[in-house]
Amino acid sequence: MLRLKVSDLHPLGQTSYTLARWATFQNKRFMRGREFSKDQEVLAVKSCRQLLDQGECCLLVEDLDTWTLWLCRPQVTEGTLPPQGVGVA
Repeated sequence: MLRLKVSDLHPLGQTSYTLARWATFQNKRFMRGREFSKDQEVLAVKSCRQLLDQGECCLLVEDLDTWTLWLCRPQVTEGTLPPQGVGVA
C-alpha cells in the first residue's frame, strides 16, 4: 500500500501541507524524480519542501522500501502519472 506524504510533515515540525494542497496535483502530469531510501525520509521531505518554496509542485510517495519524489510539470506534454491506487494519508 502506497501512502502520500501530503499532510504529515512531522519530521520537520511542519504541518503546512493540507488536503487542499492535493488539489494542485489534480489533472496534471507527473514526472518521476529522485528516490530516497526509507531512512532518508527527512531529506526527502526537505527536497519536496524546497521545490514548493520555489513555486514548483511535488509530492512524496511512500512505498515499502523507498520514498519517491514526483514532480508536477503541467507544461510538459510527456510524463507519467503516479501509480494507481495511491491514497491521501
